[in-house]
Amino acid sequence: MAERGRVSHDTYDAALYLLPVAQCFLRIRRANLGTLTYGRLFDCLEVWCETHAPTVSGSHLHIVVGQARAEPYMEKADAIACRLNLIYSERQALHIRTIGACDVNKAERDKRARERKREAARVRQEKKRRAAGVKPRSEYLAGSLSQAKPWGLLGICRATYYAQGLHKNWKGRSRK
Repeated sequence: MAERGRVSHDTYDAALYLLPVAQCFLRIRRANLGTLTYGRLFDCLEVWCETHAPTVSGSHLHIVVGQARAEPYMEKADAIACRLNLIYSERQALHIRTIGACDVNKAERDKRARERKREAARVRQEKKRRAAGVKPRSEYLAGSLSQAKPWGLLGICRATYYAQGLHKNWKGRSRK
């Protein structure tokens, strides 16, 4: 199988791409100008093949054009992914958003997208807090009274320590 990202494909790989490409040509043409005749579709596909699949024969193109005209609607995103054998990691690396993945279904892709979005929001909020001067929780706790436990050194319980107001004189934390 051809390496992803290569400009031209061998005959086997080209056969995988030809029908979706032909259906895409039909869809684009239908959206802009109406229907595409058999001859025009053949010409468009032939030009595409000159660059991307030079080893495909004319007879194979005729078969694909016939199939595309018989089934003009494009397959679903996951069906195209299975035809192209596109796996999720390749889809992410190539920033493909319109074709699914053959190894991860739509629900799982949506779940992963939500997780990425949530993580990005968390990182963004953390940066915002740091810019505002808020300390990280670990740093805040390291200098906190509850972590130092000065009441233990005095041999009294925490409630007594606070009740006697001893916390007001504690030098371990910085006051603003």
